[in-house]
Amino acid sequence: MMCSKPESNKGRVVIAGLFPISESVPEGLIGRGVKPAVELALHMINKEHSVLPHHTLDIIDSDTKCDMAVATKFFFDMVDSNTTMVLLFGDACSTVSGPIAEISKEWNVSL
Repeated sequence: MMCSKPESNKGRVVIAGLFPISESVPEGLIGRGVKPAVELALHMINKEHSVLPHHTLDIIDSDTKCDMAVATKFFFDMVDSNTTMVLLFGDACSTVSGPIAEISKEWNVSL
């Protein structure tokens, strides 16, 4: 799980990222390609101060391994952490995305 430190005088806007990055699943190739692109987008957004004035966009992510149990545990750990998630990004595996989409609706998290 990765979490960068925002500037102390800015509000933190957090998205949760579900990426299958393990080499043990075929979809890991997708996750290993998408994750750096998402991180680059966050960097570009945070660098351009007019996009989210007085805020820092941050991501906390997990390697789901295309396993619904792993993704569900990550989701509930995020909910339990008192970190306010505004968005859930991912997963490249339908076995994860479908159930997580159903769960996230109950917690008012956009997917």
